[in-house]
Amino acid sequence: MGSEYHKKGVNVLLGPVVGPLGRIAEGGRNWEGFSVDPYHSGLLVYETIRGIQAAGVGTSTKQDVEWVAEDGTWIPGYATSENLVKSVLDSLWLGYVMTDWGAQHGGIASSNAGLDMVMPSSTLWNSNLTDAIANGTMEASRLDDMATR
Repeated sequence: MGSEYHKKGVNVLLGPVVGPLGRIAEGGRNWEGFSVDPYHSGLLVYETIRGIQAAGVGTSTKQDVEWVAEDGTWIPGYATSENLVKSVLDSLWLGYVMTDWGAQHGGIASSNAGLDMVMPSSTLWNSNLTDAIANGTMEASRLDDMATR
């Protein structure tokens, strides 16, 4: 897969998927992952990431906490991406943080909390990022971090 994506000019594959897949049979996204068994899924995701990255394509492992919420088990304190990023990923994650499609609900607060990229686009950021730097609600170093991570 990595070679195919690289030939097509893809820089980052939006996957593979991890999370509590298949816990509810009606789950509309069960097809995106490997297994309902977390150990088995972890082994396959690990090998997939290694293979794709070996071809020079980045990976964006996705949908862990969000799937818990989709399956009806909401984790208290993680109702927004800002809470998730700031309290969990801030100290544990070295890569960049990207939303799922249409999942950004906060503007500058989400960037200050650690969100780096919005998919497929953002109506909340746009020129607001430079405005936030100009008025002091966001540090220029945070924008540099977003662009270079």
